[in-house]
Amino acid sequence: MIDVKNRIFDVMKNKIFSDSQYENNAARIVLAELKTKLIDFRTDITSEIQYKILKKMKGDRETSIEIYTDANRMDLRKKESIELLVIDKLIIEIEADLPKQMSEEEIENKIKKFISENSNSNIGMIMKEFKDIKNVDKKLVSTIAKKLLM
Repeated sequence: MIDVKNRIFDVMKNKIFSDSQYENNAARIVLAELKTKLIDFRTDITSEIQYKILKKMKGDRETSIEIYTDANRMDLRKKESIELLVIDKLIIEIEADLPKQMSEEEIENKIKKFISENSNSNIGMIMKEFKDIKNVDKKLVSTIAKKLLM
């Protein structure tokens, strides 16, 4: 299991993020958010939980970038973009440690099989089929299921 907190410390110590003060500040912000989550959970955070936290942080940054771009606030957009870059690098590190996710093709084949075996298939039944599978993107399952049920 990769410990993101220790990875961030390594990054800041070794200046892996170029020599950019902006990227080091972004790493500190990510670290602070992860520490907050650690306090909220009151237990060790697994790679899976760290991955979910980082994915949410990535989504938040992407939304902020859109908002700042629309508002013509390029200074704030730059800050969020750098944070997004740091988060992306950490996500890549964690993904290497996680079990391989089901591919889009595997998900589609499983859904097609389920639909062929159950004539009254609906989105809820399909999602229930994937409920206990850990290495699958539920949002992708939902999107593919909706497409196949139409």
